[in-house]
Amino acid sequence: MNNRKKSFVLYNDYIRHVSRLSDREAGQLFKAIFSYAESGEEAELSAEAAMAFSFIASQLDRDREKYEEICEKRRSAAKKGREKLEQMRANESDNDTATENETVTVTDKDTESDTDNDTTPPTESSPSSSAAEAAELFNRECPSLPAVTRLSKSRRRAVNRLLRDCSMSTLLEVFRKAESSTFLRGENSRGWKATFDWLTDPDNMQKVLDGNYDNPHRECSSNEDFDVEKYKAFINQF
Repeated sequence: MNNRKKSFVLYNDYIRHVSRLSDREAGQLFKAIFSYAESGEEAELSAEAAMAFSFIASQLDRDREKYEEICEKRRSAAKKGREKLEQMRANESDNDTATENETVTVTDKDTESDTDNDTTPPTESSPSSSAAEAAELFNRECPSLPAVTRLSKSRRRAVNRLLRDCSMSTLLEVFRKAESSTFLRGENSRGWKATFDWLTDPDNMQKVLDGNYDNPHRECSSNEDFDVEKYKAFINQF
């Protein structure tokens, strides 16, 4: 059982099986669950405990398969992102001459702003972190949102300007919060989803960072992920 998570879920329904066991059998059962979650090995148990274990192990297997499917989707999204990045870089290479002279075609105000920043040493928040890298980061971290397939000159210029004042680590935080937000992923009355352009708008970025689109808080229940290390310590008391 490879690519195992560091946690797993136990459900309220299990109490129907566990309540029939003695305290000793229950302790052995929980040790067996942790062993199975970590290594896939099945421990020897009493008949009653083995019956309870079979139900729980089946659910652990289903949860693991679902987790691996999610991991595979993320790997696939990352692969597609890399392929798109390579294509975008190839397009940028074909347009090197036009890109180097972009400041000639913008307004005087924009040219003055770009010139003022020409002598700024490269930092994490300077254009040395390119728009293509930001797009790759978005495609990798936000597989639920519309992928970036092309960077036009105006789009690339806007993101590069953003990166003068915004670090890639900040963008990473914004993209991860967006991917975890059910609202921004399209679970809203309009089915609207956040896009790369929307998330790289400075005003929208601040709203995301402020938590305006975080999922509503809900009380923890027994269906939440268990902390394996804490439960190991508890079960070892038996």
